[in-house]
Amino acid sequence: MRLRFIRLDCDVLIAKGKVSTLEVHNEHVFARMVRALISASGKYAMEPYLLLDANDKAIRPQSAIVVNSLPSLPLQDRNLVARLYKRVVQLMESDATKYTRLHELAAQLENEVSQIAEGLWGDYGLASDWNLEAYLKAFKFSSSGLGEDSLLDNCIKFFDLCVDVAPDSLVILVNSKSFFTQEELAILFDHAVFCGVDLLLIESWPCDTVYELECKTVLDQHFLVM
Repeated sequence: MRLRFIRLDCDVLIAKGKVSTLEVHNEHVFARMVRALISASGKYAMEPYLLLDANDKAIRPQSAIVVNSLPSLPLQDRNLVARLYKRVVQLMESDATKYTRLHELAAQLENEVSQIAEGLWGDYGLASDWNLEAYLKAFKFSSSGLGEDSLLDNCIKFFDLCVDVAPDSLVILVNSKSFFTQEELAILFDHAVFCGVDLLLIESWPCDTVYELECKTVLDQHFLVM
């Protein structure tokens, strides 16, 4: 996969087995790039860009997941959580034993609630169209320990979520290096490669540290790509 900023003639390779970093030394260009990526407008963005697959065919710009909110992470993002629910339902439906068992449990729950409701004046009952997705939503099925874990742990959980619900997406972290130690970044890079997430860091600050799993592209003050 490649991220290509058209006017700047800047190509960033997102290679398997590596974490890519785009280091931009011009503040105004950096701001335009980030705003463009957040807009998901592709070649119509204020800084036009393309996402290209291995065959240089354009990919929908909406397939990039841009995180510009660190130290917060969109682990509760509605779109991602909705995809998570659908993924769990797909897994259930692919396992006949689990599918049957869950529907048996749902019937038992409906029966128990009906017996309790017999003590009321009115005639009440649960909706007959029970489904697992509604259950997951009602009980807020999501990543655990979000309020207690470190930023590194939550980043790892976010990568895992993206692999589960959007495996073909490009994850872009904005100015993330300033939130981690060198040791934590090495762990973060290692997990991204291990779980197979396509990860791009876009940074506005020069960094001289060389990470084993990092592939860096530098756009200097004169818009020269290195």
